[in-house]
Amino acid sequence: LTLGLQGGLAQSEDYVLAQVYQRLLADARTELTYPAYLAGLTYGLSVSASGFELRLAGYDDKQPQLLAEVLENFTALPLNADKFALYRAELMREWGNFDRERPYTQTVASIGHLLIDGRWPPAELAAALEGKSVADLEQWRKRRLAGITVNGLVHGNANANTAEIMAELVAKHLPLADFPLHKAAIRNVVEPLQLELPIDHQDASLALYIQDPDSSYATRARSALAVQLVRQAYFTALRTEQQLGYVVALSSRSLLDRGGLTFIVQSPVAGPAQLQQATRRFLVAQIDAVQAMDNAQFEQSKAGLIARLTERDKNLGQRSARYWADLQLGITQFDSAQQIAQHAAEIGKPEIVAFLRSAVDKLDSQSLVIFNRGKFAALPEQGKTISDIAKFKRG
Repeated sequence: LTLGLQGGLAQSEDYVLAQVYQRLLADARTELTYPAYLAGLTYGLSVSASGFELRLAGYDDKQPQLLAEVLENFTALPLNADKFALYRAELMREWGNFDRERPYTQTVASIGHLLIDGRWPPAELAAALEGKSVADLEQWRKRRLAGITVNGLVHGNANANTAEIMAELVAKHLPLADFPLHKAAIRNVVEPLQLELPIDHQDASLALYIQDPDSSYATRARSALAVQLVRQAYFTALRTEQQLGYVVALSSRSLLDRGGLTFIVQSPVAGPAQLQQATRRFLVAQIDAVQAMDNAQFEQSKAGLIARLTERDKNLGQRSARYWADLQLGITQFDSAQQIAQHAAEIGKPEIVAFLRSAVDKLDSQSLVIFNRGKFAALPEQGKTISDIAKFKRG
């Protein structure tokens, strides 16, 4: 279930208070955890861009009772100042520890912090929560939990009757209101951008992101196939042959429903400028490499991508995650992976060569480079410098 709040959690202040409230709710339901486990049930409550997400799993005949207990007093939970202080400190400590993560972890995560509304750098979250009191949480709850809209998914062995019972329980325990769910959106990269992170580490790291022009299945299939074709070559070129870093990867992981290419390197021997230049040389070389690729090899790589996209779910939890991810994007046929696979099957080598040429052009005109300099002096030269993430997102 998505328990959507009017306007969602569009501000960092809303998000951090929702996180505290989620932990207070979980604390209040601690006594349910072990009995639910013994009864073959599990549940979890998390915070999303829309509001809260509640997941139940296990024996379908017992889920309505667990749902009722979890939702009881959801909007009127007694607030304890000591527990508020405890979870506020816990969250601030977790967010404050993010700058101890490995450099490449921080640079890759910062792509989402920068481009997706509803995501913020951990340091900004910690600053937003600092100084908040239980009175602030009470006022937030009165304002944000006065009306809730619900989007739900029931699948597995549950039947229509079980779904209707659960819908009635939701209506009984929550102040329902009819308004659109807030959906996170991604910012378009329309110019060269660069962001330096102040990471205290001798290694340099680089995350170079080239965004797909749109979120169509055909476009996502092209970028996914391009990565499938050249991912291993990127690792071999920069790590094995040039020995520029021990973390070298090329990813096609989507941000929401937008695909793209993300080049990732962490290096103790080369700075971000050198890593960017090496990545550019690699991408240019791949135009000729793919053109010269044997047709059988091309088709084999394509078949590997299609097999991965159409692989059967290994368990019910994996299927739930796939269904839910599609539903959050408004895909009610739950077939996004199959759609991408179908488009990938129709792609020929000339399309991938054209895609790679376009990617090289975008390196200079529409890419995002996030880096830390480590012990190196030379920095990437191209791109508009982002000095304040919050200001950039407001603009």
